[in-house]
Amino acid sequence: MRLKRPVAICALSMVIVAGVCDVPLPAQAPGVGHTFPAGGPAGTTVTVQLGGYDFTPDIDYFLHHPGATLKVTGQLGPYLVSPPPYWFGPKGRSSAFKIPRELTATITLPADLPRGPIHWQVANANGASGTAVFFVGDGPEVIESRRQAEPQPLAKLPVTVNGRLSRIAEVDRYTVTAVADGCLTVDLYARRLGSNFNGTLKIRDADGTLLADLIDTEGFDCAATVTVRKGQTYTIELADLDHRGHRSYVYRLEVVAGPRVLACLPSGGRPGTTVPVTFVGYGLKSGKAQLETLVSNVVFPKDEAGTGWFQHRLKTPHGQTPPVSLRLADFAELVEPDAGAVRVLAPGAAITGTLSSPGEIDEYSFLAKAGQLFRFEGISAEIGTWLDPVL
Repeated sequence: MRLKRPVAICALSMVIVAGVCDVPLPAQAPGVGHTFPAGGPAGTTVTVQLGGYDFTPDIDYFLHHPGATLKVTGQLGPYLVSPPPYWFGPKGRSSAFKIPRELTATITLPADLPRGPIHWQVANANGASGTAVFFVGDGPEVIESRRQAEPQPLAKLPVTVNGRLSRIAEVDRYTVTAVADGCLTVDLYARRLGSNFNGTLKIRDADGTLLADLIDTEGFDCAATVTVRKGQTYTIELADLDHRGHRSYVYRLEVVAGPRVLACLPSGGRPGTTVPVTFVGYGLKSGKAQLETLVSNVVFPKDEAGTGWFQHRLKTPHGQTPPVSLRLADFAELVEPDAGAVRVLAPGAAITGTLSSPGEIDEYSFLAKAGQLFRFEGISAEIGTWLDPVL
């Protein structure tokens, strides 16, 4: 009896497979996966590898930004199977990654292109893909070295490293030697580029002491600021939370010898005005990795690009910070009043406030007449604070 059961199962399986094969498969639209390097500075022409899935010879490429151009210069390459090592045990039975193909192209960026993401996509007779990100920078950039056994030295700051975690268990390391006492800030861009990995970021001193240890468990990317001493060498380590790796795991690592801004009050202003802004961040006054505030006048420019935002780098006595996004608005931008003060909202205005303690609730009142319509909007992620507002 034990010999008959496998035979019956095998026969049933053959019938099922035969039935599936008679069903025609629908046409598969192409999909975009990644761009490597994932960005480049404005005013340059960058040679990139465009990665994607189900590309065909009749495919068309589109770059969605006026002035910038994308030109395909190479042929579609082979299927790129991830190199070893491979998972064994329970992880070895998890869903496999898609297998991409790549081709060479150039992206030409005008010198006046503002910092931020631009998007490209593909289409053929089967349909159109989603969009992939190419990030326009505003400073020096390098591409990671493929000599993974040794950390890659970053000779001069600020700099943006374009890299990727291309295989399982890969850890990318970079070293920085401080030229002065102060702060070292490292900002990881991965999820913001569309890369499907949760990064881990560690910074160690020359003795191996761990100064920063961050894990991006929420998919928002992560950044760290530590105190450094002149002449000392520091190592930055980057990996995936689950030790995964894939061709599409591209990243940009911005490394700056300076403080970091976490929040701005107010978070915006009218174009053409100068507004005193209170910046909250690490090392803004002392040059040490501690939470501080610094007030600085900000000139809000005209919204030439029509995005409603602009990038501002705060100059401090201890260096320039990475850019922070400030809103360009045609309404009044106010700051939350002190505790105990009357909190009244007026139409056509925005208030930037702070939830400074767990469980805190900020309440505002407003005057209204019967039949009036009001629109209220609470934002956090857009200004870089990553709260979950309840309105």
